[in-house]
Amino acid sequence: MKIKHGIVNSLVLIALLSGTLPLLACPDMQGTYKVEEGGTQLYLQKDGTENYKVLLDIPTYPLMAKTASPITDKDRKASFYQMPLPDCTLHIERFGYLMPFTKGSIYYLHFDSQDYEKTINTDYVLKYNNTPRGIAGMSRTSTSLPDKAVAEFSKK
Repeated sequence: MKIKHGIVNSLVLIALLSGTLPLLACPDMQGTYKVEEGGTQLYLQKDGTENYKVLLDIPTYPLMAKTASPITDKDRKASFYQMPLPDCTLHIERFGYLMPFTKGSIYYLHFDSQDYEKTINTDYVLKYNNTPRGIAGMSRTSTSLPDKAVAEFSKK
C-alpha cells in the first residue's frame, strides 16, 4: 500500500510541476439537445471514436447536416471571444461550439470592446461562430435519437 501511495504522489507532483494535469476522457455526447429558449434541436450521433454527425433541427427550416469534432488544445486557447474554451468542447463545422457548462453560472463574452453576460441555466452552451452574443443554453433531453434523425443519419 505504501508503494502505491508513493507512486500516486509522485505522479501528482510531476503533473503539478509540469503545469498540466492529465485530461480525463470526455463523456459520450451522442443524443438529443434542445435550445433553452425555442424549439431548435440538435442531434449528435457518434461517428467513429471521437467525431460526431450533427443535425440541426430549426423550426421552419430543413434539417441541416454538419460534422463535429473535439477541439484541439490550440483551438481551445485561440478563442477570441472570451477565456479559453472548456475541455470536452465540440466544434461543429461552419456553425460554432457545443460546450459543457456549469448550470446557473454567468457566461461572459467580450467582443468588439463590449462586454456581454448572460446567466445560463443549462448544462451545455451552444456558441455560434462570428456573432458577439450568439450563445444559447442547451439541455440534453435524451441519450437516444428520434426516428427522423436516425433516418437522416442513415442517408449520409
